Amino acid sequence: MISAPDRGSAFTVILPLGKLEQAPEPPSPVAGLSCLVIGPQAGMAADIALHLQQAGADVLRAPDLDALRAFPKPLPALWVWVLEFTGVPDLANMRDAAHQIHGADLNFLLVQHLSINRGRRLKPRRLAHDVVQVDGNLLTRRRILEAVAVAAGRAVAEELPTIQAQRGRAVQAPSREEAQRQGRLILVAEDNEVNQLVIRSQLEIIGLAADLVPNGQLALERWASGQYGLVLSDLHMPVMDGYQFAAAVREQEARRILARTPIVALSAAAQRGEAERCRAAGIDDYLSKPVSIERLKETLEKWLPPVQSETQVRSGEPAQGGNRATNVHLDLDVLKALVGDDADLIATLLQEFRLRSVPTADALVSGFAEGRLEDVGFHAHKLKSSARSVGALALGEACRQLEAAGKSGDREKVATLLPGFEDELDAVLEAVDRCMADLAMKGKEGNTR
Repeated sequence: MISAPDRGSAFTVILPLGKLEQAPEPPSPVAGLSCLVIGPQAGMAADIALHLQQAGADVLRAPDLDALRAFPKPLPALWVWVLEFTGVPDLANMRDAAHQIHGADLNFLLVQHLSINRGRRLKPRRLAHDVVQVDGNLLTRRRILEAVAVAAGRAVAEELPTIQAQRGRAVQAPSREEAQRQGRLILVAEDNEVNQLVIRSQLEIIGLAADLVPNGQLALERWASGQYGLVLSDLHMPVMDGYQFAAAVREQEARRILARTPIVALSAAAQRGEAERCRAAGIDDYLSKPVSIERLKETLEKWLPPVQSETQVRSGEPAQGGNRATNVHLDLDVLKALVGDDADLIATLLQEFRLRSVPTADALVSGFAEGRLEDVGFHAHKLKSSARSVGALALGEACRQLEAAGKSGDREKVATLLPGFEDELDAVLEAVDRCMADLAMKGKEGNTR
């Protein structure tokens, strides 16, 4: 010890330390994996590629999906695509690109920069049978390797919480390959991004595997592979609608002498006589959106072949979190009736709704200002469907009225309805923001306990 007046003291302690044995380096969880990293050449995607290479993975790089399509063929048998996103990824486009390039189904790891704290994102989470998500804001080398290993099936992911069914049990969805083997793989054709998330979540809760495409033309191409036991199709889509899709399927079945594939229609229009028109087009059953889990399960099980072996089930605690109805503008009980009480999933769907609704509403208003009333009807129909799904019922009704006025060419009626529509949309977006902030706060509180 050295001490001096008005200067303080300095203490020196010498401790004998024995030499520690170096722990053996654990085997790399990604050694030998073929990985494609998609993202900008500089930044996180480059870091991810470097970590994977150093851990023994074979890595191919591409800045985006369009650049990948231009790569010389054939490409190596890639097991995992690692994609860096700052918004909401287009899963249907990713899957289509994988089929075009590889002619096979692949596994995807989404590295997303999440804009709200939804809790429990430190670990990779499986969102679908072929999709794993991890938060890009919190990545470390170990987390990157773990997430890729999960996507490749070499490690177990934290599952997206299942919703406790009324009998207290939730069915675990089979793998895509097992569902195809049993003839129970479902093809979903739906162009609305919010509805895609809702339907995908519902099917996972029920315990069914599915592929999603955004229009009837892509659905027809996928259906032709013969992999699907049932098609769940929206009726009003771009490129090819549900009626045209069903007619094309029935024509090919007759010409090629194929077994009939059940087609179940989904529609938010609820127009008089639509169910009869569906049957006339060769559609086997009809559901109005939004559809409850119980009704969806009942209808799908009516048309799907029975399970060939006992489905694995598991018991679980009731999901925690979530809000009651925020106010008259946003009734979360409607959304909970579709997907359950999982706060993370509700936040994801609300975030997606907010992201998609604003440009859709802008396009609607622009269509009116430029005299394109058919655009008013089109965008009002699109927003109507997603508004009803998240519980914005008054906004959905305003959209329904605008859709009818736009399709009938009633400019005066559209002009009368627009101010109320815009006021209601603003109120809904404010309610969505409050709800998401509340869910984020609850997630933080849960993490500190």
